[in-house]
Amino acid sequence: MKRALRAALIIHLALGAGAAQAQEIKQSVCYRVEMPRSYGPVRSITAKLDRNGIDIQFTEWDTPNTIFLAGASCADSSGRMIRCSIECDGGHADLALTPDGRLSLLARSLRSLSLGQESRLLSSLDADGTVLSGFFVLNESTAEHCTPEGETYQVALEAGDDTPSVAAAEKLLNDLGFLLEKPDNIFSDRTRAAVAQFQTASGLKATGVIDAETARRLVAQAATNGGC
Repeated sequence: MKRALRAALIIHLALGAGAAQAQEIKQSVCYRVEMPRSYGPVRSITAKLDRNGIDIQFTEWDTPNTIFLAGASCADSSGRMIRCSIECDGGHADLALTPDGRLSLLARSLRSLSLGQESRLLSSLDADGTVLSGFFVLNESTAEHCTPEGETYQVALEAGDDTPSVAAAEKLLNDLGFLLEKPDNIFSDRTRAAVAQFQTASGLKATGVIDAETARRLVAQAATNGGC
């Protein structure tokens, strides 16, 4: 499989090797592509190169609210063909510019982190990500943010939940003076009471549940008060 992927990359370049000799992979430019479900687990992938290395983000089919992050250092960040890798055998990424200016990415067991988005405004970083393998051809993008498309939905936080997003919410409640205890992952009755008090003070219905609007108000007010 690895030989086949590398061969595909070489053939893709050889088709027009002379047409793009003067071109180099652009730095600080976002490249992206959306993948059909039939191709494999990757749904959307973006890549951006700078002098420190390559920043790759991708989403997978049937894995909602999650973006996978893979950053690799590159021996040389200029030219039409660039080799990047993660130390301690964290995988490799071969980059090449195609004759028509697209970015070919050959990923081999590239280790990633997962950015969980259990609440749209309260995120958690999980070291247990996945690995990226495959051959992708990305187009130059003019999007303001180099973020891959993925399936998202709002997940409310409520009593009984056990997640790092609860700790993030409790920290904001602490910063605002509604909860005076060390943040943890457990959404307890005391957390629910603090959320209800915050909602009342903010003119919201006191449900004790952190929905999208409550999360937005928490982050905005904590920022205003210098709490984040």
